[in-house]
Amino acid sequence: MFFKNDNHPNAKRNADIACRTTFIFWGVLLLFDSIYELIFGRAFVAKSLTILLAGLVVFFAVDLLLRIFKRT
Repeated sequence: MFFKNDNHPNAKRNADIACRTTFIFWGVLLLFDSIYELIFGRAFVAKSLTILLAGLVVFFAVDLLLRIFKRT
């Protein structure tokens, strides 16, 4: 990942799963945020940067957990 060859046998599969998980997380968070804003009149997450950084944390955490639990 990030401009170097990854010799881990499941690296591409793990990255794909982490990407899907990140987009699902972002979708659920934005849906919850819009419903919360509709009901209470203010956003649950005030800054877009917070949502972006939370998604990056989810991506790297999922990738790390998949590497730990799916060692071959």
